[in-house]
Amino acid sequence: GVSRAVIKPLLALSRQAQRLRSGDLATPISADGVFEIDLLASTLDEARERLGATLASLEGLNRGLERQVQQRTETLAAQTENLKLLHRVAQVSLRRPDPERLVPEILRLIAEHHRLPAAVLIHTPGDRAPSVYVHPEATAAPWARAGEPPPADWLVRPLEHRGVVIAQLYLPAQALPEPQVM
Repeated sequence: GVSRAVIKPLLALSRQAQRLRSGDLATPISADGVFEIDLLASTLDEARERLGATLASLEGLNRGLERQVQQRTETLAAQTENLKLLHRVAQVSLRRPDPERLVPEILRLIAEHHRLPAAVLIHTPGDRAPSVYVHPEATAAPWARAGEPPPADWLVRPLEHRGVVIAQLYLPAQALPEPQVM
């Protein structure tokens, strides 16, 4: 009678609660018995569903945080490399204050830093003829020295100082670094 109607469903419910405690959030919880036992089973099943949803949400948030950490780590690594380049440029600037020696050295550092096969810098001061710098010197860039436009496979990046373009940096299109790196 009563013991079978109460004890048997409670034992079944206890086994299901054990599975839940061991991490099984997939198996629904149910029991056949008196109203109170059915209510307890229903409440435990609701708790199981909420735990499952919370766990899934936390796992999704964790994956998102891991992606953010990875992206920020990559950004910091790129910024660190750029700071190293800036430091090398500053060192060269202190050793070679003459622009005719300084600019080619800085162009070389930039090309090596970004693994560019070649780079051309055309400085366009307002009051003088443009200065053309090519790295490496053996680069076939006669168009630059002749004041002609670059070939179609070269890209240009204007270099500004206080909102005024003071030079043009030309790079082979296939070697163009990512914008945040340069």
